[in-house]
Formats: sequence, C-alpha cells, structure tokens
Amino acid sequence: MRKVGVCPLYYHVTEAKNLSGILRDGLIPSIGPRSQMIGETVPAVYLFPDLDSVVAAVENWLGEVFDEDVSLIFLELQLPSDIEKALFCDSAEYERISRLPIPPNCIVRVIDEDDIEEEAK
Repeated sequence: MRKVGVCPLYYHVTEAKNLSGILRDGLIPSIGPRSQMIGETVPAVYLFPDLDSVVAAVENWLGEVFDEDVSLIFLELQLPSDIEKALFCDSAEYERISRLPIPPNCIVRVIDEDDIEEEAK
C-alpha cells in the first residue's frame, strides 16, 4: 500500500534468485551482466518510473536479454528524498539511474512475473 504524501514509486527488475540478497543488503550499484553487455563502466541501479514502462521493457528489449527459463521479479520501491533527488536519466526517458545504494527498507513489495501485467492495468 502506498503511503500518502511521500515520494513516488519506482520499479526494479531482477532475477528471482537475487531476492534474498536484495532483501538482506538492498540494491547495490554494480555493473551487472546486462550493463556489461552494453559497455557500462560506472556501477548503477536501474529503475523504471512506472509499471507501464516496466511491462513495455519486459515485453520488448529487457525480456530478450533474459533466458526464457529465468524467473523475474519486480521490486516496487519507495525511495527516501535524498536518493530520489540523486536519480538521473541518461538517454532513455523510461528509466532512472541511481549511483547510490537503495536500502532494503525501501522495498514496498515484490511483484511476481506472472502478476506484473495485471498490476499495470
């Protein structure tokens, strides 16, 4: 449930196998496999500003970079103002980039891959 009068929600897509570590340590900026594929050189956490952007990405380019047998989860995040103010857009308007760690207490809920399209409606 979203709290009234606080920062907007953001979304992060990851493999389900990463969930326990994220719940323990939060989202730590890194150069992961997908960032390596496109030549990223600075550690970051990539977020989506809304569910429609998440669904569009997974149905298109982002869905293509994961193997079909990989289970995905979607983290709904509510960021503190200091982290939200530090977010920036690079060349893609549909994503936000954080160079700061996002603590686990920012996770509002975890959405299963099978439920994400229904959530976006």
